[in-house]
Amino acid sequence: ALLTLLGERRGVALTLRKGLPLSSGLGGSAASAVAAVVAVDALFGARSSPETLMTCAFEGERLGAGSAHGDNIAPAVYGGFVLVRVPSPPDVVRLPVPRGLTAVVVHPDLEIETAKARALLGTTVPLGDAIRQWANLGAFVDALHREDFALMARSLEDTIAEPRRAPLVPGLAAIKRATVEAGALGCSLSGSGPSLFALCRDAATATAVAAAMIAAVKQHIGGEPQTYISPIAPRGAHVI
Repeated sequence: ALLTLLGERRGVALTLRKGLPLSSGLGGSAASAVAAVVAVDALFGARSSPETLMTCAFEGERLGAGSAHGDNIAPAVYGGFVLVRVPSPPDVVRLPVPRGLTAVVVHPDLEIETAKARALLGTTVPLGDAIRQWANLGAFVDALHREDFALMARSLEDTIAEPRRAPLVPGLAAIKRATVEAGALGCSLSGSGPSLFALCRDAATATAVAAAMIAAVKQHIGGEPQTYISPIAPRGAHVI
């Protein structure tokens, strides 16, 4: 899509090394699409806007993976926290990142078919669940602006996707409980799973939380989970 937009007739062959497991719930197909678009944009010196990069990556993921999701592509392009009001054409609101906020992601030795996880969601949502989800979202955005970790912790509740997908991850409730008891603000499934994420107020807490998550995952799921600890990246995909 970007080559067409640039009026470029030449093709490009790319090799991607992204280090993300397949069917992990970590937005791997979006990561590939954004990496490709950013690389091609840099190769031709186009310096395209984030909106253009997002639009082209959106089409790239749709072609490569069969569907595209603005909630994965937008943060990969913009970095940090983003609110995607409309994915195409992009209407993206960048949100502040509280100082010290650190994420922990644990990928269990478990595979969940994305199509199966999406099918569990159905096409309708009870009004009460929707109202609670909207309230949590509004409170979470406010918590980001005010660096209110207590409000953030109360808002990290998914009433729509996670309850329907929970049966796919053995011991999910116990793993979440152990994560919060270790100091996390909250814990939930990442995307369609099986990866789980936790948000922590600082790096030291994140280290303790990661250890608790790993122990709980080993107890309830088994295997050797992959673990990532990272601050929230303020910058999106870029050339290094």
